[in-house]
Amino acid sequence: MSLTLQVTSQNGQIFVRHQDDTLGVAPVDSLPNWAEILENPFTHGPRLFEILGGQALLNLLNADPNKLLYLDIPLGDPADTIPWECAIVPPRTFLVHRFGFLRLVNQELFLDKTPAPLRLVALGADALVDRQGNARDTYRLDILQEMQQIEYTLAKSGQEIAGIRVAPTPTALQSALSDGRRTILHLSCHGSIIDTDHGPQPVLHLEDENGGPEKLVGDDLISLTALADLRLILLSACRMGQNIDGGYGRLTRALVEQGVPAAIGMQGLFPDDLSDDLAAILYQSLLNGQPLGKAMQAARLALRKAETAVGLPVCYVAQGGDDPLPLQAGRPGQQRLDLSQHCRLPTGVQLPDPFVGRNAELHALAQLAQETKVITIIGAGGMGKTALAAAFVRRFALRYQDGVLGYSFAANEVDAGAFRRELLLRLAGDELADQAREQQEQTILDALRTRDLLLLVDNYESVQQSQERSDHPYYAEGKAVHDLLKKIASNGGRLLLTSRQQPAGLKGERIFPGKDHLLQGVNERAAAELFYLNSPRALQNRRDPAVQELARAVGRVTAGHPLAVALLGSEYDHRDAPAERFLDLWEAELQAARSQALDDHHATFATAFNRSFAALSEGAQGRLQAISLIPFPFFDTGAAMLWALDDKDDEELSQTRRLLRELVDRSLVEIEGYYQDKTPATWRFQPAVRQEVLRRLSEAEKARHRHNLARYAARLSRVAYGQIHQEGNTALVGHVRPILDTLVEMAAYLPGIERLWHLRRVGWLLNAFGRAKEAYALLTTTLPETEEAGGDEEINRVRSSLLFEIANLEVTWGDLDKALSLYQESLAFLEQIGDIKGKAASLHS
Repeated sequence: MSLTLQVTSQNGQIFVRHQDDTLGVAPVDSLPNWAEILENPFTHGPRLFEILGGQALLNLLNADPNKLLYLDIPLGDPADTIPWECAIVPPRTFLVHRFGFLRLVNQELFLDKTPAPLRLVALGADALVDRQGNARDTYRLDILQEMQQIEYTLAKSGQEIAGIRVAPTPTALQSALSDGRRTILHLSCHGSIIDTDHGPQPVLHLEDENGGPEKLVGDDLISLTALADLRLILLSACRMGQNIDGGYGRLTRALVEQGVPAAIGMQGLFPDDLSDDLAAILYQSLLNGQPLGKAMQAARLALRKAETAVGLPVCYVAQGGDDPLPLQAGRPGQQRLDLSQHCRLPTGVQLPDPFVGRNAELHALAQLAQETKVITIIGAGGMGKTALAAAFVRRFALRYQDGVLGYSFAANEVDAGAFRRELLLRLAGDELADQAREQQEQTILDALRTRDLLLLVDNYESVQQSQERSDHPYYAEGKAVHDLLKKIASNGGRLLLTSRQQPAGLKGERIFPGKDHLLQGVNERAAAELFYLNSPRALQNRRDPAVQELARAVGRVTAGHPLAVALLGSEYDHRDAPAERFLDLWEAELQAARSQALDDHHATFATAFNRSFAALSEGAQGRLQAISLIPFPFFDTGAAMLWALDDKDDEELSQTRRLLRELVDRSLVEIEGYYQDKTPATWRFQPAVRQEVLRRLSEAEKARHRHNLARYAARLSRVAYGQIHQEGNTALVGHVRPILDTLVEMAAYLPGIERLWHLRRVGWLLNAFGRAKEAYALLTTTLPETEEAGGDEEINRVRSSLLFEIANLEVTWGDLDKALSLYQESLAFLEQIGDIKGKAASLHS
């Protein structure tokens, strides 16, 4: 059962009827226009409720088992322009919050009700530039947040539904719908109504292949819907549910008139920050088996925090189009709507949130990527090269059928073997660590040749610097990396590099922004916004003219250098100087930096950094310098050990976290990752900041801190060995695997028995990550050191453990006789020291 009201206009009067009874009559011109009702629902909503029947309507709805109201309004009737969804039950309750509320289209459908897999096709569009090519750097839709919300909803549904993200172009949308599968269509973009030769037309503002604007008019969308077995369309775009004066009606209604079972659109300007709330609750209800009326009631309740938005969604359904979806229980699809699965990037190469002031560059980079397969983005340290590259690959990942693969030399030493292994792991699902270099490279080249994939290599200046002279400690490693990239480029591979230095010298390479041009800072307006984002004090007082002028001035004096702006924003929060005096000494400080033969960009950054560094206490400066020696993201225990604090003491560890947060507040350190409870897990440096700190560290200080760094490396190997090997916890794999070679190098700074245990654990980790030959070489090289160290109990224990692990490798390779001999030798040492547990393990093996 449900309740249907016939609403019609005749002779200037609106009539509301239920069967043979008239529930309400009102002159058409007694109501304000639709826009005024939407703007003031609490003023005009009670009047709408009375016209719909008032208390008589409530009585009927309360008696209806489904608590569902249909409005049946003829096509083209003026009554269809009225936002009845704003009806208010006095004193302040929206009718749509108490009951299901749908608009009925007298269109009978014949839908297959057999349970079957379902998919949700999601498209989010927000063009980078306008039609004149000017950057749209102001307000942006938070499409990423919306996609993540929808993805989470699908993942916990328990239904066989796949979320499919499509590129925001009309062509991609047509391709996605062309297979005829059972589909929910979610479109999130800007919407408007424009004048055309055929009268007013609703328009969805999508994008072209480079992020420029491209329109999809309502008629064309209607044509596309005939390609798939659509069950619902949600148009999360302004005005797509608005009646068009002189036209055929709302786009949402037109979609249902032309065969879509149900369509939802917005009757006016929809607050963008509510889009994810509405979609998540709507889809959650539908996937729980609720009919559309109940799902819409729940979705409208989700809008109650912005009360004037409650009446905006309008939902049209054909007869039977609001029945529960014919769901099939099962496992939801695994594709990530936020594209993180399609775009596999290291933690140091992530899209900034928010990404401010680079939309023109992003659009230009997308155009260049259509023309060439190899691009190098060149700019000064901290200028935002990595941020631009990350933004490009996340935004245009769907351009590459096999996605994007990233590697950064910012947090990794130049190690050609590690670089190859990471590529092999991503491309072949195996590091193939025991293959020779030539075999590894051929596997990489073969994989890239058969795939439409973009390889992003960040911080390539590290490779270039290693080749500047033949006595550089990483010369051979850098040459091997460069030679591999030359082969990839020559074989037609797609490469995107970031570098502070000259072009990489690869076949077909193009430089961005252009030949002999470095990436410049963001414009003054964007720089001011970055200043606010990095200074809660400035953000709180952004209406103050003096603060507004300071934000603009920061943009000017830094030439929009993003990292310099961030540092000054953080410093403003920690300095008592008024806005008018904050930059008083800037020019003198800048000239002092230039006198050190620094180029303009570096001098600007160094000046901003000097301010932040000088503002630290002497102790805080020393702490910052100490942790700058860590070449990879680190846990707070690492900072504690570098600061000679007790990392096992809860109070001192809490102190460490507090000190790290203070450095984060000054934009000198960043939080890299979080635990599930949202507390910081790992920390890291921006490469430009780390380089600037290291520049202030003497060789003697580096040597002193290096021993503490080696102790932290030993702790990492111990924790990783214990949690991965003994407890089966793989959470540390992604953190430890890229830094194994650094852990090996740190052994040189460890004393005696601590060094031996560290190498034994690293040997196991190497083997666990597929580097068996390297593990064998490390363990067998370490073993003789135990003979030279004498025969006390702890030496015998580590010698036995080394023999045991080498024996395990021999078993893997099939030499059982040699393995048995090694196990017996290991057992003999354990018997000497009375290690019952160890004896049991050796005897079992």
